[in-house]
Amino acid sequence: MSTDWNKRLCDIMGIGSSDLLNAYVIGSQSTSDATKESDMDIVVVLSDDCGVKWRNVNWLRRHGWVAPPTSPKAFDNFKRCYKGCDEYDIWGYSKQSFQALLNEAVPFAVGCLFLDESSVLKSTVSFSMTAPPAVVFRSFTGVSALHLARAGMEFHASSNTTKPVNSNVLDIERWDPYKSVKSLYFSLWYLELARQLLADGSITYRSACVLSKKALLKVAPDLSQITCSDWKTFMSVFAPLHQKALSDLTTLHEGDPLWCYQKDLTADPILSCCCPACLALR
Repeated sequence: MSTDWNKRLCDIMGIGSSDLLNAYVIGSQSTSDATKESDMDIVVVLSDDCGVKWRNVNWLRRHGWVAPPTSPKAFDNFKRCYKGCDEYDIWGYSKQSFQALLNEAVPFAVGCLFLDESSVLKSTVSFSMTAPPAVVFRSFTGVSALHLARAGMEFHASSNTTKPVNSNVLDIERWDPYKSVKSLYFSLWYLELARQLLADGSITYRSACVLSKKALLKVAPDLSQITCSDWKTFMSVFAPLHQKALSDLTTLHEGDPLWCYQKDLTADPILSCCCPACLALR
């Protein structure tokens, strides 16, 4: 699969084989919950002069994949690109930019370092993550909070078309109930991955929280019918799981998460999180 996909990746990105440095399969294909309908999520590291159209870090920030960095210059000269369709999503980064993500302990980038061999399509550059525990804790809890915020904003938007829901921190896309439930899953998953990193120095169980995802999906078998009013029902499942995950993580690190959460997660969606995205909407 690696050889076939490497050639295909180069064709899709319009680059030469030497410009594809590393390639990682992430998402459901790297855990145990992929289905026949699941697409391929692939992170690639490319040479700087490969000829693609580079973009900055803003999209990652605006969609909750990157927490505010520890240094204002952390993502200066950041280079990323994207190609996608129904079958795949390919997220490309220059070598320097991918290392910058690791320096800030950005969860999806850190996860690439702990994949099974079967999920590493190509690896010509060796990367490492040397961020201290405080940065890991800050980044993973921050991205977890942003995903909770995204889900809340999307639920809120599903029944409120008059009030803008995009904030000065986060943007949301067209209402997709399945993706919103996945955002809740990611909020739990990143807390668990942080716990593994702080406890063991590695991520050894990527399939953690898959059962939680299935439990969330069972809340509403027909996701096409859910509305903002279903938030409390989802939170009745999510809140205990979230409380335990956050409690397990905070026992390993003395400090507060990047943003705090309301104790009552069953409140209005945008009242559940205290990140700037949600605070801006109140």
